[in-house]
Amino acid sequence: MERTVSHVKKSFWAGITYTDVDDLKRQAHAWCERINSRVHRTTHARPVDRPALADRALSAGYAVVFTTLAELAQTLESASHPGLMRQRQRRYIAPSLLVIDEVGYTRLSQEQAHHSFELVAL
Repeated sequence: MERTVSHVKKSFWAGITYTDVDDLKRQAHAWCERINSRVHRTTHARPVDRPALADRALSAGYAVVFTTLAELAQTLESASHPGLMRQRQRRYIAPSLLVIDEVGYTRLSQEQAHHSFELVAL
Protein backbone atom coordinates (compact mmCIF):
# COMPACT_ATOMS: atom_id res chain seq x y z
CA MET A 1 0.00 0.00 0.00
CA GLU A 2 2.81 2.41 0.82
CA ARG A 3 4.24 2.04 -2.69
CA THR A 4 0.84 2.79 -4.19
CA VAL A 5 0.43 6.00 -2.20
CA SER A 6 3.97 7.08 -3.06
CA HIS A 7 3.36 6.34 -6.73
CA VAL A 8 0.16 8.41 -6.79
CA LYS A 9 1.88 11.29 -5.02
CA LYS A 10 4.85 11.31 -7.40
CA SER A 11 3.10 10.40 -10.64
CA PHE A 12 -0.36 11.96 -10.39
CA TRP A 13 -0.33 14.73 -7.80
CA ALA A 14 3.06 16.20 -8.70
CA GLY A 15 2.42 19.45 -10.56
CA ILE A 16 -1.26 18.82 -11.23
CA THR A 17 -3.61 21.76 -11.73
CA TYR A 18 -7.38 21.56 -11.89
CA THR A 19 -10.28 23.97 -12.11
CA ASP A 20 -12.81 22.17 -9.93
CA VAL A 21 -13.58 18.78 -8.38
CA ASP A 22 -15.10 17.45 -11.62
CA ASP A 23 -11.94 18.40 -13.52
CA LEU A 24 -9.84 16.63 -10.87
CA LYS A 25 -12.03 13.51 -11.15
CA ARG A 26 -11.68 13.48 -14.96
CA GLN A 27 -7.91 13.79 -14.73
CA ALA A 28 -7.67 11.10 -12.05
CA HIS A 29 -9.83 8.72 -14.10
CA ALA A 30 -7.73 9.29 -17.23
CA TRP A 31 -4.53 8.80 -15.23
CA CYS A 32 -5.82 5.52 -13.73
CA GLU A 33 -6.76 4.20 -17.17
CA ARG A 34 -3.31 5.09 -18.51
CA ILE A 35 -1.43 3.57 -15.56
CA ASN A 36 -3.52 0.39 -15.44
CA SER A 37 -3.01 -0.20 -19.16
CA ARG A 38 0.79 -0.34 -18.87
CA VAL A 39 2.65 -3.64 -18.48
CA HIS A 40 3.85 -3.91 -14.86
CA ARG A 41 7.62 -4.38 -14.43
CA THR A 42 7.28 -7.11 -11.78
CA THR A 43 4.21 -9.06 -12.86
CA HIS A 44 4.69 -8.52 -16.61
CA ALA A 45 0.91 -8.09 -16.87
CA ARG A 46 -1.36 -5.13 -17.33
CA PRO A 47 -3.32 -4.49 -14.12
CA VAL A 48 -6.42 -3.85 -16.20
CA ASP A 49 -6.26 -7.44 -17.52
CA ARG A 50 -5.71 -9.22 -14.22
CA PRO A 51 -9.29 -9.10 -12.90
CA ALA A 52 -10.59 -10.16 -16.31
CA LEU A 53 -9.54 -13.79 -15.80
CA ALA A 54 -11.42 -13.99 -12.49
CA ASP A 55 -14.43 -12.21 -14.00
CA ARG A 56 -14.55 -14.68 -16.90
CA ALA A 57 -14.26 -17.63 -14.52
CA LEU A 58 -17.06 -16.27 -12.33
CA SER A 59 -19.26 -15.61 -15.36
CA ALA A 60 -18.73 -19.20 -16.49
CA GLY A 61 -19.89 -20.48 -13.09
CA TYR A 62 -16.51 -21.33 -11.58
CA ALA A 63 -15.73 -20.63 -7.92
CA VAL A 64 -12.97 -18.03 -7.45
CA VAL A 65 -11.05 -16.95 -4.36
CA PHE A 66 -8.94 -13.78 -4.38
CA THR A 67 -6.25 -13.17 -1.77
CA THR A 68 -2.90 -11.48 -1.35
CA LEU A 69 0.22 -13.53 -0.74
CA ALA A 70 0.68 -11.83 2.64
CA GLU A 71 -2.87 -12.77 3.73
CA LEU A 72 -2.45 -16.34 2.50
CA ALA A 73 0.92 -16.77 4.22
CA GLN A 74 -0.37 -15.32 7.50
CA THR A 75 -3.48 -17.53 7.44
CA LEU A 76 -1.45 -20.68 6.86
CA GLU A 77 1.31 -19.76 9.29
CA SER A 78 -1.16 -19.18 12.13
CA ALA A 79 -2.68 -22.69 11.89
CA SER A 80 -1.92 -24.15 15.31
CA HIS A 81 -2.32 -27.84 14.45
CA PRO A 82 -2.36 -30.09 11.35
CA GLY A 83 -6.17 -30.37 11.26
CA LEU A 84 -6.54 -26.60 11.18
CA MET A 85 -3.83 -26.37 8.49
CA ARG A 86 -5.74 -28.84 6.27
CA GLN A 87 -8.96 -26.89 6.82
CA ARG A 88 -7.28 -23.62 5.81
CA GLN A 89 -5.62 -25.23 2.80
CA ARG A 90 -9.01 -26.55 1.62
CA ARG A 91 -10.37 -23.00 1.68
CA TYR A 92 -7.80 -22.07 -0.95
CA ILE A 93 -7.78 -25.24 -3.08
CA ALA A 94 -11.55 -25.83 -3.15
CA PRO A 95 -12.35 -23.15 -5.77
CA SER A 96 -11.61 -23.66 -9.45
CA LEU A 97 -9.42 -20.53 -9.52
CA LEU A 98 -7.20 -19.08 -6.80
CA VAL A 99 -5.94 -15.56 -7.52
CA ILE A 100 -2.93 -14.62 -5.38
CA ASP A 101 -1.99 -10.95 -5.68
CA GLU A 102 1.17 -9.10 -4.64
CA VAL A 103 3.45 -12.10 -5.21
CA GLY A 104 6.23 -10.07 -6.80
CA TYR A 105 7.09 -7.93 -3.80
CA THR A 106 5.80 -9.72 -0.69
CA ARG A 107 8.58 -10.91 1.60
CA LEU A 108 7.94 -14.23 3.31
CA SER A 109 9.61 -15.93 6.23
CA GLN A 110 11.06 -19.38 5.54
CA GLU A 111 8.05 -20.95 7.28
CA GLN A 112 5.57 -18.86 5.28
CA ALA A 113 7.34 -19.75 2.04
CA HIS A 114 7.20 -23.43 2.97
CA HIS A 115 3.45 -23.30 3.73
CA SER A 116 2.73 -21.36 0.53
CA PHE A 117 4.70 -23.87 -1.53
CA GLU A 118 2.87 -26.77 0.12
CA LEU A 119 -0.45 -25.19 -0.86
CA VAL A 120 0.55 -24.68 -4.49
CA ALA A 121 1.98 -28.19 -4.69
CA LEU A 122 -1.28 -29.83 -3.50
